Amino acid sequence: MQESQRTLIFVGAAVVSVVLAAATHWSTQPASLAEFSDVGEPFYENFDDPNQATGLRVAAYNEDAAQVDVFNVEFQDGLWRIPSHHNYPADGEEQLSKTATSIIGIERGALASTSPDDFKRLGVLDPLDESVTGTEGRGDRITLLEGENVLADYIIGTKVEDQNNVYHIRRPDEDRTYRATLDIDISTKFADWIEPDLLEVSRSDLREIVIDNYSIDETRGALIPGEQSQLTRPNSTDPWTLDGLDDSAEVNTANVNSIITALEDLKIVGVRPKPPGLSAELKGESEGGARVDGLAILDLEQKGYFIADGALVSNEGEVRVGTADGVLYVLRFGEVFTGTDVEIEVGSEGGDDETVEEADSDGDASDEGDATEGEADDEDGESAKQSRYLFITTQFHDPLIEPPGEKPVAPEKPESEETPDNESDDAEAETDPESTEETSDDETSEEDTEYQQALADYETKLMQWESEQAAYEEKLEAGQKKVQELNVRFADWYYVISSETFDDIRVDRSALIKEQEPEEGEEASDSGPALDPPSTDPAPEGTPPADTPSDEPMSQSASPEDLPEIDEETLPEDEPDLKEPAPEAGDDSTE
Repeated sequence: MQESQRTLIFVGAAVVSVVLAAATHWSTQPASLAEFSDVGEPFYENFDDPNQATGLRVAAYNEDAAQVDVFNVEFQDGLWRIPSHHNYPADGEEQLSKTATSIIGIERGALASTSPDDFKRLGVLDPLDESVTGTEGRGDRITLLEGENVLADYIIGTKVEDQNNVYHIRRPDEDRTYRATLDIDISTKFADWIEPDLLEVSRSDLREIVIDNYSIDETRGALIPGEQSQLTRPNSTDPWTLDGLDDSAEVNTANVNSIITALEDLKIVGVRPKPPGLSAELKGESEGGARVDGLAILDLEQKGYFIADGALVSNEGEVRVGTADGVLYVLRFGEVFTGTDVEIEVGSEGGDDETVEEADSDGDASDEGDATEGEADDEDGESAKQSRYLFITTQFHDPLIEPPGEKPVAPEKPESEETPDNESDDAEAETDPESTEETSDDETSEEDTEYQQALADYETKLMQWESEQAAYEEKLEAGQKKVQELNVRFADWYYVISSETFDDIRVDRSALIKEQEPEEGEEASDSGPALDPPSTDPAPEGTPPADTPSDEPMSQSASPEDLPEIDEETLPEDEPDLKEPAPEAGDDSTE
């Protein structure tokens, strides 16, 4: 081969090598700078005011139930409500503000991927995308809306390892996934978005607790009376007393405190709407008579409530709780049922709680199955829990408000001493005028001083009483207003509470009583010391017969005349001192 040909081959090979090297170089280079141009910029730069938002949607994949839980909060008619939970009012303003504020200004951090193929690995699959199959890789999607306009929309994926509060995140309309620092608490739990405290009372406010353990014979629609226990105390510092408790027992303070704690922490775990006619009746908005129709009665009975003698009763009795502001809460406990968290919160998809358990004759849920400690497994394997309906109304009970004491009585003004005209001459003749005038002035001055002091004390006490009376009347007015507000608040809803809370509140009377233990030495016999039996031996000769004691004890104040006489002739001669008193020294009567 000629030298020129060999040279051309080498040159060609070199060119091919350079081309291959260049191709390899360009294929392994990172994305163009254009793809990194938005790093450090906000995802939604025009959204900077949390008050713009009128709607919030959180969609999260529930791995236990293998379904997507969608939780909505919307601003309707001046109130935040939860459409996914029967439009229940969202009282959790702090949670709403925290979530909206934390979403504002989220910045794009380091670019993690530009390919949709990495969505599953980074956990940013759209949970609302119905085309996605499988259970892995779905993120949580948070959307803030102003009406129908989207203010911000994120899919939040897995947490970046070894970095605090750094997550993979993307916009649903983009393929690029970034890392972003988030300080956000995403929750689709109903209790996190409402005010869960039902009664909003503190233990220092409680003055009365009445546990009425009646029940209902549902087949006959008859009320079956049960034991009733009334706990009371006049103020927050006095101990609780139990009606009908005798001296051999005392109040079981530990169990009473458990009841108070359960009332103080009474939480909502779910809600159901009441029929409109029933709600209007409870709010006092019915016109032209009651509007509780047959459908409302049926709805009540399905949840364990009945009308007996014109009054609402429940199949598991009731507890009445009185507070220092005059509010008497009436808690009526209804039917028990089991279900998943979502079923407990909003009911089953059909609108009725198909998981209601049949109660036995005592009103307790059936123990069949593998349920332990109030939990069971449903058909899908998700943990099911026991819950119970609660119907709340309030009444105003003014004896719960401590009134002021008796109104002070003004002291009587002393009458001036005046001497009648027809007796003045005799008085002047028998009495020294100067002495009389001086004594009268002293007495008048002393009486006047005492009266003035009593009058000052009275005026001070009167001012204090009037202040206490005004405060008392204000409490009466405030209590009545609070009852009206609470009845409006409670009128629209059946509440759902956990069965454990029900068990803590509705206890038997025996749990409130603690038998007193006898103190040391009290077990000894009360018959007193044993006495020696009377002797049956005959008395010595010459001994006078003993007088038989009377059946009645001798009075300690008996006079000497009532004492028995002593026969001196029967006394022994060796006791002369009993016949005559011995002469005293220096007594001359014996000479």
